[in-house]
Parts: sequence; C-alpha cells; structure tokens
Amino acid sequence: MFLTAATELGTNQWVAELLGNAGMPSILLLVLINGLMALGRAFAGPVEKLLSPAGILLASAVLSSAGLYLLSQSSGYMLFASAIVFAAGICYFWPTMLGFVSEYLPRTGELGLSIMGGAGMLSVAFILPYMGGFYDIQTVTNLPEGANLAELKDFPKGTPEFFMLTKARLIAGASTLKYISLLPFFLIVAFGWLFQYMRKRASSYSLLQKD
Repeated sequence: MFLTAATELGTNQWVAELLGNAGMPSILLLVLINGLMALGRAFAGPVEKLLSPAGILLASAVLSSAGLYLLSQSSGYMLFASAIVFAAGICYFWPTMLGFVSEYLPRTGELGLSIMGGAGMLSVAFILPYMGGFYDIQTVTNLPEGANLAELKDFPKGTPEFFMLTKARLIAGASTLKYISLLPFFLIVAFGWLFQYMRKRASSYSLLQKD
C-alpha cells in the first residue's frame, strides 16, 4: 500500500511541476488523468469480471510503471497518450487494495481497512519531500557550473537565464519521473507473486470442492 499510494497520490501531487515545462499546460494533464480515473472507477464492473483482484493489481503495476516512464520521455501532444497509460495504471490501485483486504482478509474488519488507508496516506507524507528533494538536486545538476538556482528564479521570462532554468527543470522533471517509475516496477514483482499464489490457492480450493 505504501508503494501503490506513493505511485498514485505522490505523482499526481507533483506532475504539474514535473511536466510544467514539457510543452503542454500541465493542468490539462491533471484533468485528463483524474477524469479518466473517475470514469474508470465509475464503470469498473467489466474490469472486475475480466480480472481477479490480484490480476487487476498486477496489470495496474505494469501500466503505471510504463506510464511514468513514457511521461519522462514524452513532450508535446505525446504527453496525453502517456498520461492515458498512467491513468489506466493508477485508476484501480487504491480501491482494489482495500477490496482485496475486505474480500480475502475479512476477519481484519474495519481495522484492516483503516490500517491500509492510513498506510496509503502516510506514504504520501514520505514520498512528496523525497520527490521534491530529488527534483531540486537534478535541477541544480543540470545547470551550468557556477549558476545559482535562487538567483535564476528571479529572472523574467524571455531572458537567457530563464531559458537556462527552464531547460534544467525540464530535464529534472523527466529524471524524477523515470526514477519514480521504479516504485511500480517493484510492485510488478510483488503482485506477480501474489497473482501466482492466488491462482494456486484457487486451484487447490477447486480440487477440495471436487473431492
């Protein structure tokens, strides 16, 4: 839950800043991502019938990792295609995690759901400062030697110093997104194991039912 919530909520909090210099208004990307998430959750029935909870989590991890990587490599209108992939990935993370606990660990009751939700919110408190720190480091790294970040922020638009800072921030945003894409990559491994475990468990249960 720490990793799924950090992938979803942490990135959504920072995507406007990270992609603010990528050639498209970042607010449009936020509207697209959150709009697709709302639409996907409103019509989740067919997805639930097609995939098991573990299967949804695995597919979500794959799509969110791919979406973050694509966002780090895209600019202009291609950002919208990358955002669609990312939105499809994070759309079902939170509700499926809670639904999995409710369905397969029913004895935990409301406490189990509260722990899961609290862990998700707590992860955001950890990931946001970390993302911000990494972004700042990458920005400074991509500035020319001797350039001062604080001083460059004061230059108006259209000046060489402004374009210098914009370029550094663009590279830093892409680097940060590429780095954050490792979070759902670890989830692919974890949910891949969970998917196989749940399949074996279902097969064993079917054999017992037949006996």
